[in-house]
Amino acid sequence: MLAMVYPTVSKAYFRRQQTSSRAVTIWLVLYLAESKALLERLVPRFKLWLELDGVTILGKGGALLLRSIEEHGSISQALRSLPTEDLGAEGPPSYRFAWGYLKKVEERLGASIVEKRRGHRAGAGGTALTAFGRLLLKRFEELEFLLAASFAEKQV
Repeated sequence: MLAMVYPTVSKAYFRRQQTSSRAVTIWLVLYLAESKALLERLVPRFKLWLELDGVTILGKGGALLLRSIEEHGSISQALRSLPTEDLGAEGPPSYRFAWGYLKKVEERLGASIVEKRRGHRAGAGGTALTAFGRLLLKRFEELEFLLAASFAEKQV
């Protein structure tokens, strides 16, 4: 790839070398063709997170945790079901980490996003998202979908 090997070579270089205009044209055509081919192979990626007054509130991992709590009704079950490759970790986070994360988000927002349910019978206890927690998760997922759809349109 000529453009990759000689990225600093320009028309001015060829002028200084008194190269023919035909050689310059050939070089420029090759350079532009290789550049276009390279640009066509680029794939846009993005990371989304929500902030409040410059402080991070919720990112991909937090949204996955909230979605999993919503589906399983338990932090422990939610942690076991998380796809670790999406979290960039070797295993699921600990219960203590997850609970601390949720409390930190609630402190920053000044609102509850999860509620503990106590129960003496099997299946009566657990954790659920509050109405605000569901709205926060829904907003994050909507924004993520809109960004992904926007990037998908641009690639066509």
